[in-house]
Order: sequence, then C-alpha cells, then structure tokens
Amino acid sequence: MQESIFFKLSSGLYKHLSKDKVYLLLSIIFAILYLPHVFIIVEDLGLILGFEVDPGSHVVAIEKLFNPPYYNMQGGYHSKFYGWTYFAINFVLLAPIKLFFWLTGTENNLILYISIRFILFMIGLISVLVFYEIAKKLFNSIVLAGCASILYIISPVGAQLFYFIHPETTGLMFIFLGILALLKFIDNPQDYKLYFAGLICLVLATLSKQVFFFMSLPILFSFLHFYCKEQQQKYMQFVFSMDFIKILGRTTLLALAILFIIHPFAILDLTNFIEYQINLSTSWITSKYAMSFTDSLISWYKLLMSVSVIQLSIILLPITFVITLLMYINKKRASLFLYITNTIGLFFVLCITIIGNRTMISGHYLQPLYPFFVLSLFAIMNYVSNITDIRLKHLRLFANTSFIYSVLLTILSNLYTLTPTLITRLLYKDGIAYKTYEYVSKHLVPTDKLVYDQYVALPDKMKSQGCHYWQGCGTDYIDKYQPNYVMFNEMLTAFGNAGSGQQPTETLRLKKYIKDYNLQLIDSIEVKDTKVLIYKKTQ
Repeated sequence: MQESIFFKLSSGLYKHLSKDKVYLLLSIIFAILYLPHVFIIVEDLGLILGFEVDPGSHVVAIEKLFNPPYYNMQGGYHSKFYGWTYFAINFVLLAPIKLFFWLTGTENNLILYISIRFILFMIGLISVLVFYEIAKKLFNSIVLAGCASILYIISPVGAQLFYFIHPETTGLMFIFLGILALLKFIDNPQDYKLYFAGLICLVLATLSKQVFFFMSLPILFSFLHFYCKEQQQKYMQFVFSMDFIKILGRTTLLALAILFIIHPFAILDLTNFIEYQINLSTSWITSKYAMSFTDSLISWYKLLMSVSVIQLSIILLPITFVITLLMYINKKRASLFLYITNTIGLFFVLCITIIGNRTMISGHYLQPLYPFFVLSLFAIMNYVSNITDIRLKHLRLFANTSFIYSVLLTILSNLYTLTPTLITRLLYKDGIAYKTYEYVSKHLVPTDKLVYDQYVALPDKMKSQGCHYWQGCGTDYIDKYQPNYVMFNEMLTAFGNAGSGQQPTETLRLKKYIKDYNLQLIDSIEVKDTKVLIYKKTQ
C-alpha cells in the first residue's frame, strides 16, 4: 500500500528533528517554563477576564466564532481589530471539540479553555523551533543557534506572550516560516513555489497583527533582489517586465484569497472592517491618555536601553550597517544583504512602533522585533569569528568564549527576572483576581447588582448581575443601572499618563456614584500593592 502524504511528512519531520538534539533541548526548556501555564486559570471565563483582560477578551472572541453568524470575526472586540490568523487557527482546531460537544449534548468549558491555552503553547514552541532552524542556517553553528533560540524563549520584553493569549507569537511563527522559505529560495531562485510558500506565510503573519505587514516588506524585497540577481536584471528592468506583472497579479490574487479564507467578513462587511482599522491606527495617538511625542520618545528610549540585547544592538547597528554596506558593494554576498535588510527593517518597524504608540509604552510591543535584534548581534559575532585569521586562533578562541560567556550571563539574568513572574502566575489563587472571584461568589445573592473594574473577576454564571466600568457603567449610565455593590481600585492611574497621577474617567465616575448615593465601605481585598475596595448600599 502506498504511504500516505501525512505519514511521509511526519516521518520526514521526525528524521529531521532526530538528527539534531538541540530541537529536543529547546522543546524541554520551553515546556518546563510554559507548559504548566496551559492548565491554570481555566476554571471560569470570568476568572480569565479578571486575571488578564486581553487574554479573556480573546477567549470571548474565539467563543463568538461558534455563534451565528459563524466564523464572523467582526463580532468580537479584539478579533475585529487584529489577530485573525490566530483566531482562524483556533476555530479550525477547536471545531472538532465543539462538534463533539454538540453531538453528545454536553459542554465542558474546562476542556475548551485548556485547549485554547495549549494551542497558544504549540504556536510558541513551533516559532522557537523554526527560529532555531533559521539561526542554524545563517550561522552554521548549533551552539550559536541554540543560544540565540534560548534568548528568544526567555525574552525580557515578550516572554509573557508564550502564555498570555495574544497573536504576536502566531505572527512571529509565520514570519519565521517566510524567512525559512527565503533562505531556501536564495539557493534556488528559479523555484516559484518557494516564493509563493513564503508569500503565504507572510500574508498569514500580516493577518496576525498589522506590525507584521511592515516586517514582511524587507522579506518580500529580498525575494525580488535574489530573483533579479539570478536573472541578472536591474530592479526597474524587472518591475516593468511582463514577468513581474504576472507575478504581481498572482501575488495579489493569492493574498486576497488568503484574506477571504482567514477573515471572510473583512470583504463581506468591508465598510465596518475599514472603519475598525482606521480607529485602531489612530487610537494610540489620539487617545485622551496619549503622551506628548517628547515624553513618549523618552519613555521608549528608557525601555529600549533597559534591555541589554536591544541596547547593544542599537549601539552597534549604525557602524556595522555602514561597514556591511561597503563590503556588500564589493562582495555581493547573500549574508551581507540579509544583514542590511534586517537592519533597515528593524529601524523602520521600530520607528513605526515608537511614533504610532504614545499611550501604552510596554515591552511586549517590542517582542516582534526582539528575535531580529538577537539575530543581528549573533551575526556580528559570527562574522568576527569567521574572519579571524587562523594564526590568531587564540584571539579567536578568546573572542568566541567571551561572547558565549556573555550570552550565558544574559540568559541567566533574563531567567532570574522571568522566574518570579512565572511562579507568581502559577500561584494565581493568591492574586487579587482570584480573591475577588471568591468574594463575589460567596457574598453576592441573585438580587444584587455589581459595577466593577478590571481588577475584579466576576463569575461567568453571575455575569447578568454585573456591569463592567469599561462597558457603560463608567459613564452616567451607572445612575440608570443602580448597582448596590461597587468594587474597584480607587487608586488606579491611567496607563498612558501613570506618571502624572491622572485617573481614568471611569474610576472618577465610580467615586462620584458612591458619593451621590452614599454607598458605604464594607470591606476590602488587598494583595501586595493592589487594593480593591468594596462598597454597598446600606438602604
């Protein structure tokens, strides 16, 4: 009997992975750090929302995909803005589970939520293994590639995205796959299949989050460059040729087809789709909490300089870019060109990130760029090592040893910072979200009505009794809703202007309601620096 395609692919993948034990080592490290997080904070949707707002919103959006009209990403809050590839993957992989529930007349949210977290875990793991494959091809060293991959696993700016339900790791996974296709294309630039395979990956990355569109541009240009180099054509000569027009037409049709498959309502409901994208593209600049450009620039600078890998990369990139450019003019090596495009891409996307986000200055927005800063540093070291004259082997050994030693220290430092965060999350039942979840479950009766902020976890079965202050009750609507309970952190400051002490208008509105209707402070829940006050009407 002829072997199935699936068996051949599985067998080939197993043989490839079994040849290099670093794949197994990276998988073990990744699993030790992040697999336990698959099985926690899965008891209740309200707890997920209260513990981590964005992940909870993503889970809600995933669940809405299975409600009529099915697979409509315009129906969820986050899914209408970005993350479509991530949501599509979840829809496809969760559909059999949902079908089983429907056929058996059962519903098990615990299995569903564990599955959602496990999907994120696998996406992150695949991204690590593909990143390692890229680094190994670029540096021809399993030691350098392995160290680079471990730095990616314990990234100080985005490690949380391996357990924090968000689409960035999905985008990185497909960006890495697109680069892998490019590296193979460099060796065989006549193979259009490799280009279109890379294109599919880059489109899927772009549909994960908008930042990956800008990250895809240098990669697409690299495909163009190496094709023109093989054909011995100038860029403009190829751009105005019939071959380019044909490829452009196929590229456009393929991209639109992928868009329709991943997010059909982006086309079927085009007006709303465009409106959502316009709102998203301007929100971080026009927000009432947005910083001035100068304050934003200073905050981003402090964040960038606080991450050793990024700091060193930014210091070295200008001089190494000029040197590499001069060398490429003479030698035209593929590795030099890739370093040049990586540097330009890093600078370009970093500028877009800094200029486009003046509200929330957070490290996880740098996560899409962090692996490329790592590659940049390792590329410099690899080149220095390779050009050192054999007669200077002692100097070469010293340089290599010093670099690996520095990398190991950085890994240990990042791990030292990351470990308490991971442990604290595993002990989530000691956190403010779980304690408020328990309090509400124990003390509120069916006739009670609660208004609450993002520090409070409302049990999903009691959601009809609650009104979140981001969903109307942080406005004058609270007077109409008339809650007899209010639970919130009255010391909260707005995230964009935290340094100025400015409070969100929603928090101020809850304070006004408490004063106007004479609610009494009956209890409080305090965990570390966060204190949730509990007010109740006494009459």
